[in-house]
Amino acid sequence: MSELIRNTVFGHFLRLITRGKVLPYAEDKGPSIWKDYIHHEMTENIAHHGQIGEEAQEDKETRTDPQNSSEDTSRTRAGNNSRTNAVGHMIDLEKGRDASIVHWYGDNDPENPMNWSITKKFLVTAEICLLTFSIYIGSSIYTPGIGGVMKQFGVSQVKATLGLTLFVAGYGIGPMLWAPMSEIPQIGRNPIYIGTLMIFVILQLPVALAPNFATLLVFRFLTGWFGSPVLATGGASIGDMYLPQKRAYGIAIWRIAAVCGPVLGPLVGGFAAQHKGWTWTIWYGADEGLVTFNAIGVTANLSL
Repeated sequence: MSELIRNTVFGHFLRLITRGKVLPYAEDKGPSIWKDYIHHEMTENIAHHGQIGEEAQEDKETRTDPQNSSEDTSRTRAGNNSRTNAVGHMIDLEKGRDASIVHWYGDNDPENPMNWSITKKFLVTAEICLLTFSIYIGSSIYTPGIGGVMKQFGVSQVKATLGLTLFVAGYGIGPMLWAPMSEIPQIGRNPIYIGTLMIFVILQLPVALAPNFATLLVFRFLTGWFGSPVLATGGASIGDMYLPQKRAYGIAIWRIAAVCGPVLGPLVGGFAAQHKGWTWTIWYGADEGLVTFNAIGVTANLSL
């Protein structure tokens, strides 16, 4: 239970204000514990040729080439003055890097998504599907209100359709930034998911209250751009939880949620636009995003 609470937004906030004293991680209790779980093979590869994988074949051939013997000799001499990493591996001065690759805290580490319970895996999968659905429905839910946009701003149908086009363009371009950023270990996917979702919800306000058509288009693009991370990395988050034999089922369910968003958008938006006007298609998108934000931030986590 403590792991579940610790990885929620509330848990992270609690750790921040108590400086890690409440809901501590294992490394908070023992700062040197990471040394016991270093992946020695990967760490040695990093020190030797700068990558965690095996050295490229052409680089191996270069090292063993007799024509490079003088170079190897000079490097051997330099090696006498070279430094070692935290676990004693010699660092190649030319290609190596001083970095330690820390593995999971044993095969049963509860922080490893593969070791999560079935209930938690299903819960997180459902949240990813809900988040994906909430973003995708935001595109087509706008279309039943196009007539209202035309009437309020005095624009043609082609121009009014730009509200849909620019939203799609935004979530098509957004992953070019958000997807690589979410793979940075110091950031991860969780802050990207929650942070951009919060901005996505807030930006619905200037869309619905836009004083002119240009403002509407600009913020429609921005909402699509900030809502895009899960559309690119949701499958990766699901893949981190399931073994290859079961991974296809999770990905398939996630893609069903993605398809249902644009399909159900005109249906839901039609009721809202007919009863309250085109702005209520946007308010519904804000409500959906807010519900998703609460589900992700309070009830569980996407710490992948």
